[in-house]
Amino acid sequence: MESTRTQDAPWPSQDRYKGAVVRRVELIPLRLPFRTAFKIAAGGPRPGIDVMVVRLHTDSGEVGIGETHAW
Repeated sequence: MESTRTQDAPWPSQDRYKGAVVRRVELIPLRLPFRTAFKIAAGGPRPGIDVMVVRLHTDSGEVGIGETHAW
């Protein structure tokens, strides 16, 4: 088996890890219905799920998107 050598990444790189300023936050609530009611371990059947999509906009124009849900 051949041995491979990797170069260590310069972490944290001063240029890469400057941080960003969040300029705008979008909260997008969604209610997603199930085709049939869905039951988890506790509680009754649920007809759908509520989720929240979060979109962050930075001062440099980057956009990040995340998602969460609660049962």
